[in-house]
Amino acid sequence: MSDTTDILTDKNKRKSLKKLAGAAGIAMTAQFNPALMGHVLGSDRPIKVGMQLHRTGIGASYGRWYERTAVATVKLINEEGGINGRPVELVVEDDGTDPKRGAEVIEKFATQHKTDVAYGTLFSHVVIGSSPRAGELKLPYYVVSEGYHVASGSLNRYVFQPGITDVRSQMVSMAPWIATNLGKKVTMIFPDYAFGHDHRDYFSIAIAEQGGEVLEMIPVPPTESSFTRYFPRIPRETEVLYHVLVGPGVLTFVKEMGQFFGTRDRPRIFGYIDSLEAVDFATPQLEFSAGYSFLGSVSPLCPTRPDTA
Repeated sequence: MSDTTDILTDKNKRKSLKKLAGAAGIAMTAQFNPALMGHVLGSDRPIKVGMQLHRTGIGASYGRWYERTAVATVKLINEEGGINGRPVELVVEDDGTDPKRGAEVIEKFATQHKTDVAYGTLFSHVVIGSSPRAGELKLPYYVVSEGYHVASGSLNRYVFQPGITDVRSQMVSMAPWIATNLGKKVTMIFPDYAFGHDHRDYFSIAIAEQGGEVLEMIPVPPTESSFTRYFPRIPRETEVLYHVLVGPGVLTFVKEMGQFFGTRDRPRIFGYIDSLEAVDFATPQLEFSAGYSFLGSVSPLCPTRPDTA
């Protein structure tokens, strides 16, 4: 017998009203998360989670660990009885860290796999390319991008950014430390897509509020593999070189920067470093990183402020 029949035949009117109110509330929530409606109707079907994975492309070093973590998490959830008694099924699709493929993956989740939600997208240009399709298909889309485009509300009501800081808040918090400890005349090197643009825009404002200035902004393509040709653009009066590079590309940057400046005076270096599990610290010439300061993800073993390598 269905919940609806139970409500109609229930002799206790107060109990019936409570059931109606509860069902109405869950029905409203189910507009955003269809998985909940299945539970209301007594379904024991799996909750299907679509993982939009950077398995290949420039985000692959992140995707490898995202996938391993997600698979382990789903295994643990199911071993403990699932969610409200329902098992979780993880459906993984590779987006190649590409915006066009990202939108195609979202459509595949909604129309072929029939997933209840999609999640897992990190690189901001993929998030921006995928979000419109998630909105059109009314598929809840949980992203792990740090770009301010989610927090600013510039995407749509089906896009969520849970449990992570955004670039604007990072810039506001660390600009005073840079100005006090490293210098106030800054040159920026950043990837030429949304994540890098957020650093460019919000750091420029934040350092200006500390009495500093950005002397030069140097965008580089996100797939760039060598940075030497950009270094001549660094003004001589630069006190701080701020770079926004992620993954293994950081190592190439460090080596080439050291080779370019040699033993002569060079700017203080402040950089965004991430995906450390993909970095081979046995790489030759990493001694050039001595004295560099990095911003990265904070773990229990790391101080909650930028620190010097």
